[in-house]
Amino acid sequence: MAKKMPRIQLIRRISLGIFLVAVTVLTILHQKVQNMPSIDALDPFGGIETLFKYLAGGEFIKKIVPANIVLLVGIVLLGVVLSRFFCGWICAFGALQGVFGWLGKK
Repeated sequence: MAKKMPRIQLIRRISLGIFLVAVTVLTILHQKVQNMPSIDALDPFGGIETLFKYLAGGEFIKKIVPANIVLLVGIVLLGVVLSRFFCGWICAFGALQGVFGWLGKK
């Protein structure tokens, strides 16, 4: 008989699934809809690139907007304040890691 999953784990997996689906839908809409903002606008790593370019030359990367820096700062603050909460409950990569870990066990 399979072990019953604790309720908090079920809620965490649902949360990760929702964020994974949301990022996937936004990525698809970016390809299909004309006036959707660039998917690069949702990339916190673009904030690192933009920040380095801004510090080095005083300009932003054209494809990446200043909002990437705000997103990067927000994620770093979430990581510092809430520890592993972001990766365990929100990050779409965390969801993919869980799925692939489960598939690896199968």
